[in-house]
Amino acid sequence: MPRDFLSCSRASELRKAFDGFRYRFFSGADIASLLCGLKGVLGKSSGLGTIFSALVKPGDETVLPALARLVAEIVSASGTTSGSAKPFVKNLLPSPAAGSACKRPLLFLRWMIRKDAVDPGGWDAGLCPLLVQPMDTHMTWVAARFGFTSCGAAGDGVAWNSPNLKTALEVTRRFREIEPGDPVKYDFCLTRPGIRGDLDRDACFEGNFR
Repeated sequence: MPRDFLSCSRASELRKAFDGFRYRFFSGADIASLLCGLKGVLGKSSGLGTIFSALVKPGDETVLPALARLVAEIVSASGTTSGSAKPFVKNLLPSPAAGSACKRPLLFLRWMIRKDAVDPGGWDAGLCPLLVQPMDTHMTWVAARFGFTSCGAAGDGVAWNSPNLKTALEVTRRFREIEPGDPVKYDFCLTRPGIRGDLDRDACFEGNFR
């Protein structure tokens, strides 16, 4: 089991296990730092989902404050210095506290909190209303087409294919108007036309929701 491997491995063993690993932006040092941080945070806890739920505080309007708290705890437990932690945080575990759109962490939360034919769930489904839309170029294009975001508009200062946290919150607010209890419900189906080569994105989105 992955958790057994993590529990039984020392930091030096994790670094050795992933030495030379590289995938896109991620190095073996990034993976080892992440795993060391997760090991330190997990301890004897029943699971990461339980930890995350405990980090959600009364009054939190989204999962972002809890995500920032979790990232801070993992980075602190990773054993990396502030300088060496930068690639690890930038590449694998960006924090909303820094203004990042946090696509990967928010997508992970979507997978773990929602449960349907797309997302496996397993964490506290009661956190669904607090989820924030994971933003990539495909969702940004769709959101701009529907008038859900000003990202990429003249004077906005944000390229349409480089959404930030402001964009994610802007789009989430619009989806929350449609589906208050599940604002990321449409993420998977709306991004497929931009991802699948057999679909014509322009034809799929003729007209808009204005």
